[in-house]
Amino acid sequence: MVYMLLTTLDEMLSTKYNVMIPLRCDICMKDYTKLQKYVKSEYKKSPNKKNFCCKKCQSNGQRRIRLVNVICALCHCEFILNQKDYNKRSKNSRSLYCSKSCANKHNFHNRRFDLDKIKNARNRSIEAYKAKIDNADHVVFHRKKLRVADKKLVCMVCLKTFFHCVASKKICSDNCRDIRRKQIGHIGGSKTSALPFHIRSRSSNEKIMFTKILEIYPDAISNKRMFNGWDADIIIPSLKLAVHWNGPWHYKSIMGNELLHRVQEKDKLRYKAIQDFGYCNYVIEDLGKMSIEKVEFEFNKFLQYVSQLN
Repeated sequence: MVYMLLTTLDEMLSTKYNVMIPLRCDICMKDYTKLQKYVKSEYKKSPNKKNFCCKKCQSNGQRRIRLVNVICALCHCEFILNQKDYNKRSKNSRSLYCSKSCANKHNFHNRRFDLDKIKNARNRSIEAYKAKIDNADHVVFHRKKLRVADKKLVCMVCLKTFFHCVASKKICSDNCRDIRRKQIGHIGGSKTSALPFHIRSRSSNEKIMFTKILEIYPDAISNKRMFNGWDADIIIPSLKLAVHWNGPWHYKSIMGNELLHRVQEKDKLRYKAIQDFGYCNYVIEDLGKMSIEKVEFEFNKFLQYVSQLN
């Protein structure tokens, strides 16, 4: 190693990395040496870094640096903080307090002021909203709130003009919405009737009833959509008769009243479509489990009904 005594910092940093540089401790004022490459890397990280000859001087110097005198924002008394605590607390809030009681008192006062400010702003917004609704020509109730209806639209069902706040709205009322749903359901049902996952499940009693009818009337068909997209459980073209074997979900709310209402509305539309084709509807109510006696009773009743038709 080569020992050199350099006068300026530029000369010290411009020397080779394997040169020992003389330094002076800022705590005990003792002279010591250090490799140039370590001094240069430390200087690049922090140019104002202090020099320490040993770990003891380093700990003493850091203790001196970390102690900060602060004045409380509420009681105005002086207290001491570490440098780390001071940096954290000064980042989070501008005002610093000597204790939790002072901080709680000051925060309670500020929070109360902020709540009053928020209430005043809310009242102003409510008044502006009421004035906007009162001055509007057309108002609509959308998403649990009255809104200004400034878009002029045309209903795709009844072709009437109406006003709404949403530009993509296409239907004017609930009646038109129900009509449109029926139209879409009819189109979808007629297109997807041939797919296997749209075939309805059949009960055991219905299957036994179909086999018995098929022995007498070979032209009988089961679950075919031949009435403008609607079907029936058993269809006998020679008699112009459609047999419906209705389970308990047609009469009881097994999965909710809404589903029961939808099933009953579908049944009414199905019966009407079948009558328009010149067929008669024969409805069988099955509210129990599989029973051959039930099937025999309903089959005999069905034969009596057919004899009256002839």
